[in-house]
Amino acid sequence: MEFKEQVVQFLQYLATVRNVSIHTLAAYHLDLNRFFTFATDKKVTKKLIRSYVFYLESKNKKKKQK
Repeated sequence: MEFKEQVVQFLQYLATVRNVSIHTLAAYHLDLNRFFTFATDKKVTKKLIRSYVFYLESKNKKKKQK
């Protein structure tokens, strides 16, 4: 199963089983799409996730410096 298909299933799960708010769904959708863009066609591994977290942290630090 591809990553995008897994994201769709996860969002459906959140909406139907967990009954989360539309705002929560939108936030998860945005965050997962951003990660998907970062990951491109790479295999999702712990190392890739750590790289993404580091990327977000460094991006956040740059914003605070402005």
